[in-house]
Amino acid sequence: MMRATKACLLVLCVVLTAGGCAKPIPTGPLMDPLSAGELGFTPQWAANLEVPPGMHLSHVVVLGDLVVTVESPSNIVTALSVRAGKEVWSRQVDESAVVLNKPFRIGDRLYINSPSQLYVLDVENGH
Repeated sequence: MMRATKACLLVLCVVLTAGGCAKPIPTGPLMDPLSAGELGFTPQWAANLEVPPGMHLSHVVVLGDLVVTVESPSNIVTALSVRAGKEVWSRQVDESAVVLNKPFRIGDRLYINSPSQLYVLDVENGH
């Protein structure tokens, strides 16, 4: 009897940890813009994030008071003001052939790494 109980518990643990009972995590916006507008929400600003042909945005992340984008494969990093949506600075980081990872921020420094380099930029001016 004890072995059967342990076996049932083991199967239950495997099913639960393997996602047998897990619900999928929803992705996308919590509500569509029309529903948000009906509830009285209005956008504060909108920014054009269009990139040249052959390029794409590999990362868009909010880091404190900045929205930081990384354009690939050009490796142009752009910082926009969260308050107004205006460009604060933009600069190319490393060569186009290098893949940049998602940037992160600690204090007044922005960190972006490639497979072999770490780049540290000042959040005020990108230098």
